[in-house]
Amino acid sequence: MFNYWKQITNAKSLTELSQNIHILIIGLLLLQNIFVTIFRYINFNILIVYINFAEIAVYIIAGILFFKKHYKASILVAAYGIPIIFSVVSVIMNFPFKTTLWFFLGYQIIYLLIIRQNNNRIFYALFCAAIFHIPGIIITFNYPENIIKFIQIFTLTLVPLIISIFIENQDKKLQLLNEDLLIKYKEKESYAKEIENKNQELIVFSHIMSHDLKSPLRTI
Repeated sequence: MFNYWKQITNAKSLTELSQNIHILIIGLLLLQNIFVTIFRYINFNILIVYINFAEIAVYIIAGILFFKKHYKASILVAAYGIPIIFSVVSVIMNFPFKTTLWFFLGYQIIYLLIIRQNNNRIFYALFCAAIFHIPGIIITFNYPENIIKFIQIFTLTLVPLIISIFIENQDKKLQLLNEDLLIKYKEKESYAKEIENKNQELIVFSHIMSHDLKSPLRTI
């Protein structure tokens, strides 16, 4: 985990940066859940402990996939696994929606920033809204509080989407600029080699001319 912390600042691309942040977050949440599960096993209802076990399983599977270099699958398991667990717990098992809402929303925001490509992020946001936010708000809140919650969650979901789109667009511009600079650098290298070859030809030519001129000079 600490190794990936060091690699974050040395990532060569936005995709690599996202992957490194993903495994760092998975590691932190796994450690947190292990300690929380022990504490809850002693002090809380067994149902909450089972929820933590399910979360730990998601993080472990995502970690295994990552270290086997299945990076996209690892991110997808983590991104979609937790929403599925929380939707089952909150909506189907009638667990208090307010208890899980803000952790879930924070987790969703993180993965909206990690997931690459606009279509994937929008689909993820709609998926989370469909299986968790909309049913949870309908079950838990009455008018007008439910409208307020819809607006709040929509706004908090929109912010990371806008940030991610902006970052990805800037990254594409930088990649194009780097490619252009690389092409120009290679062109300059090619010109430098041509000039060097011409210089070598001139040196050889001057040696030949010098040798050819020595004979008439001797005669004179």
